[in-house]
Amino acid sequence: MANLYQQKIQQAIQNCTPIYTHLELTYRCNQRCRHCYAPINQAGAELSTRQFKSVLDQLAELGTLYLVITGGEILMREDFFEIAHHARKRAFALRLFTNGLKINQNVALKISELKPLRMEVSLYAVNPAIH
Repeated sequence: MANLYQQKIQQAIQNCTPIYTHLELTYRCNQRCRHCYAPINQAGAELSTRQFKSVLDQLAELGTLYLVITGGEILMREDFFEIAHHARKRAFALRLFTNGLKINQNVALKISELKPLRMEVSLYAVNPAIH
């Protein structure tokens, strides 16, 4: 397995393939973090579901291995799971970034079905009562 991985990395280097891609699904968020770089409420600045699937298909054809899905808040998009399932069908190793505010038992189950390589939940507060 390590040998196959090494071969993929060497091919990617030779072909200038993006091994690791950071995909921002949206700028929308249900928080207002002071440090955040994302523009607030950028209506119309998002790709459609079809466009994101096309990007994923192109990245898969190039040989991309790792996909970070972030935002804004990824769960603000109603089509998040459709896009994420498409990414898994294309065999990407997924890393998901969320603030966790929209995660309930049902959402947690759906996320677990994606089998992400890593799930990262941001916690930004000096007051433990907030998180």
